[in-house]
Amino acid sequence: MIKGCVTGFAAGTIYGTILATWKDVPRVERNVALPGLIRMLKMMGTHGLTFAAIGGVYIGVEQHTRKQTDELEFGDLHVNAFKSRQYDEHSESGSR
Repeated sequence: MIKGCVTGFAAGTIYGTILATWKDVPRVERNVALPGLIRMLKMMGTHGLTFAAIGGVYIGVEQHTRKQTDELEFGDLHVNAFKSRQYDEHSESGSR
């Protein structure tokens, strides 16, 4: 889950940088760098946190689903082994 959050945050930060560079240019005063930098950092943080939340939820749901599937497969494995053993015992007693 941490991996998904970190990857999402990195992707969102890059996306926020690109978006701030292209979209927010007319609002930035061209002679003063600090307001533009602050706006860009805000956009980077906003998009980074949004992507991190999405990535964390996605990975969390995927891990939960995989855990549930593995538990079902484990249970099915034991049930099938038991059925197979019962079938083998039944077929051996019937062939004698």
